[in-house]
Amino acid sequence: MAFNPSSAVPVAAVCLNDTRTSVEEACYGFEEALAHLIWYREKSPTKPNEPAAVFYARFYATATASALYAAGEHIADAVLDMLEIDRCKLVSDEKSLQSKVVQYLQQELPAHDISSAVRALGSSEHWRKTMTFRHRWVHSQPATVAGLGIVHTRSKKWETFTGEDGSFRHVLRVGGGDTPEYTIDEIIRFVGPAMTEFVRLFETVVSVYECLLSNAGIIFNPSNDSAGGADKAR
Repeated sequence: MAFNPSSAVPVAAVCLNDTRTSVEEACYGFEEALAHLIWYREKSPTKPNEPAAVFYARFYATATASALYAAGEHIADAVLDMLEIDRCKLVSDEKSLQSKVVQYLQQELPAHDISSAVRALGSSEHWRKTMTFRHRWVHSQPATVAGLGIVHTRSKKWETFTGEDGSFRHVLRVGGGDTPEYTIDEIIRFVGPAMTEFVRLFETVVSVYECLLSNAGIIFNPSNDSAGGADKAR
């Protein structure tokens, strides 16, 4: 009731709640990744069982990265609604909503608190690695991880050599596979901090939203986890 019928600001509350849910899912996934590593390396009756540790930890680390990506999409929707940004003004050549919102913020609202928080997350090596890890899982060959046996990249295995006379020679090396790109511990070391860094962005966006609500006369009462409308306006 504090906003006019055409306002999208109240809708942002739903988007932020969806963001919170995805963050909780990411936290659960990361907790399970660590738990499976510890169990199969140190606690299980068949310890150490490194293949099982890597398999399950990779599964949950991938789930964590995917949940963080979803959280990024939800929070982008929240920013559009709370700042009432016309979606028609977003560039159309970016694949994800969060990429479009980031570009808009940097171009149109570079000094905004949310823009600063977005830049901090975007400059994080942990976040970039986590998103690359997630995108590859969805769009191309999943990243190869040591500890799961021989791995192969999706590449041609013939190697071409040029002789001194300009002739070409093709060699096919048999067996051995390709070098894994990651160890599971390396993945854990960037997915965990990426989650923490996203939470910082989330806290900033929620803080901005609370200020918008306060300016509209809506008072948040943490004691009963409810927000008042016109009857609670100052």
